[in-house]
Amino acid sequence: MTLMSASPASDSRATGTIYFFGPFRLVPTERRLERDGHPVTLGSRALDILIALAERPGEVLGKSELLRKGWPDLTVDESNLRFHIVGLRKALGDGTGGRRYIVNVPGRGYCLATATQHVATMPSQTSQLGRQPLLPVLDRIVGRDAAIHDIVQTLRTHRFVTILGAGGAGKTTLAIAVTHQLAGDYGDDILFVDLGDLADPTLVASTLATALAIDTPSSDPTAEIIDDLRERRRLIVLDGCEHVVDEVAKLAEQIYLQAPQVGILATSRERLRVEGERTIPLSGLAHPSLGECRTLEEAMRFPAVCMLIERARAAGYVGTIGDADAGCVAGICRTLDGLPLAIELAASRVAEYGWSETARLLEGRHRLIWSGRRTAPARHQTLQSAIEWSYDRLDPIQKMIFARLAIFSGPFQLTDAMSLTLGDDLTATEIAGVLQSLVEKSLLAVVRDGQATSYRLLDTMRAFACLKLDAGGDRQAAAGRHAPAEGRALGDVALSWLWEKRLLS
Repeated sequence: MTLMSASPASDSRATGTIYFFGPFRLVPTERRLERDGHPVTLGSRALDILIALAERPGEVLGKSELLRKGWPDLTVDESNLRFHIVGLRKALGDGTGGRRYIVNVPGRGYCLATATQHVATMPSQTSQLGRQPLLPVLDRIVGRDAAIHDIVQTLRTHRFVTILGAGGAGKTTLAIAVTHQLAGDYGDDILFVDLGDLADPTLVASTLATALAIDTPSSDPTAEIIDDLRERRRLIVLDGCEHVVDEVAKLAEQIYLQAPQVGILATSRERLRVEGERTIPLSGLAHPSLGECRTLEEAMRFPAVCMLIERARAAGYVGTIGDADAGCVAGICRTLDGLPLAIELAASRVAEYGWSETARLLEGRHRLIWSGRRTAPARHQTLQSAIEWSYDRLDPIQKMIFARLAIFSGPFQLTDAMSLTLGDDLTATEIAGVLQSLVEKSLLAVVRDGQATSYRLLDTMRAFACLKLDAGGDRQAAAGRHAPAEGRALGDVALSWLWEKRLLS
C-alpha cells in the first residue's frame, strides 16, 4: 500500500515530487533542473514542458496538452512549442553520445524517452545534493512489528528478500519501514526505485541506472550497473515488480551474484524465483473469526480492529464505540480479510455512515470503488484498481476461470474448479496450472487442513470476480455447471483427472 510515492499523473508541484533521469535531477516545487548537482538554465515555458513530460515518462503528450501546460489561459501557435522543445533539447544535451531524451512522435506529440525515478518528499526532507532521502514512514504501522523484524533480520543474513502479497496488503509501507530500520547499516546508500508506473519492461535496467546516476547510452546498462555496485555496500528497494517480474528477476539475480555487499528488497505480488531470493509472505492483518468477540476489549486484541478504529478516528469519526459495536467492527475486518488498504478505505466512510451502515455497504460492491488518499499511486486509489492491476496481466483462460470462481462463497477444491470448465476442452493439468498461477499472483489463497488442500478467493477478490463474471454474462452458466444436477458430470471430471494422473487404470 504505497502512501508516500506520488503517481506520475499527479501534480508534482503540489506533492513535492523530485524526478531523477540520467544525470538530471528535476525539482518542480523549486522550479529547478540540475545536472550532476549543477543548475541547468531553462526558460519558464521550457521548464513547464519538461515537468509535464517527466510526470508521464514514455507516454506521448499531445501538442495541445503541452501548449496548455506551457501557456495556460493563452492561445498560441504550435511554433512556440517547437521553439521551446529545441531549447529544451539543447539544455539536456539531447543527441550527445547517442542519448535521446525528448522524442517527437509525428502526428501525435512529444515524450520523455527515458524512465524517471520519482520520490515524493517535502523540501525539508531532502538530504545533501544529489542524494535520495528516505521516504517518510507512516506515523504508526499497526500489527506489522513481527513482519518488519523478520524482513530486517533476513536481509541482514541473506541480502535478498521479496515481500510477497496481494494488492493492498501493505508491501510498500513495510518496505519503507524496513529502510528506516536499516539506515544504520547502510547510511545514505539506500535507494528506493518505484517500478509500479513503468510501462515498458525493457526499461527496468535503465530505470535503475537512472536512479544510480549512471549516464550511459546503452539500451541495456546491466554491465554498467554491476560495475557500479560491485564494490559498494548498498540497499536497493525495487517496489512494484509484478508487472515487469521477468526483467526484474534477471537483473536482481545478477546484482545478487556479482555485487556481494548489495542488499535487495523487492515488493511484488509474484515471486521472482531466482537464485538467492527469500520470500516473506504478507497476508491481511489478524482479525476476529465469526462469533469470537463479544466485547470491544476482546476485539481490540486484533490488529485489524485497532487499525480500523484508528483510521476511522483520523477520518473524522467522533462517535462512541462500545461493546454493542464489537460484533459489527469485527465483521467489517473479517469481510475485508484484514487487508490494510481495504480497511483504510472502509474507515474513511465510517464518519459518514456509521458502523452498521458501513458494514451493510461492504456486503455489496461499493467497497471496490471507494477512493483513498489522493497521494497514493493510481493502482491503490481504489480496491478495484488494486485488483485490476493484477487481473489485467492474466491471459484469457486465467481471466475466465478467475471470474467463474466467484460462484464459490467459501473454500473449494480442484475438482470443483474443474466443474466450471465443462465443455471448454481444458485438461485437469491445465486447470490445476491456472489455479497455481492465480496463487502465485496473489489472487487466490491456499487453504490447508492437515493433508487436504483447497483454495479460497478472499472476499474482496470474490467481489471483483463477480463484477467480471456479470460483465461477461457468464454467471448463470457458471452456476449451472456447478449445480447439484451436474453431479454426474462432475464425477466424470474427477475420474478423468484421476486417470490423467495415472492414479486410475
